[in-house]
Formats: sequence, structure tokens, C-alpha cells
Amino acid sequence: MSKLESLPEINNEITQQSLSISANEIFRMAAIAFILLTVLVWFAKPPFTAKGVG
Repeated sequence: MSKLESLPEINNEITQQSLSISANEIFRMAAIAFILLTVLVWFAKPPFTAKGVG
């Protein structure tokens, strides 16, 4: 295989790897956001409730 014939295959491999890495980064960011929002909900004040009548 000549140098010119291998360039498209290398390009395709790099493209596949970059898409895989970007998908991993998106899932990592989503996980971090989920954890931060979980902490926010954990420390949020509960809603006000009416006192018992009677």
C-alpha cells in the first residue's frame, strides 16, 4: 500500500477516534452536571408546608 493510498484510511481512523472521544466527553460532562445538581437538590430547603389546623 502506497503512502497516498493509506492517507484516507488514516483519516477515517482519526475521525472515528475523535468522535469516540467527543462522545466520552459529553457523557463525562453530563455525569458531572448530574452530580452537581444532585448536591444542589440535597442542600435545597424543603418547601414550606402549612401548619396543622385544629
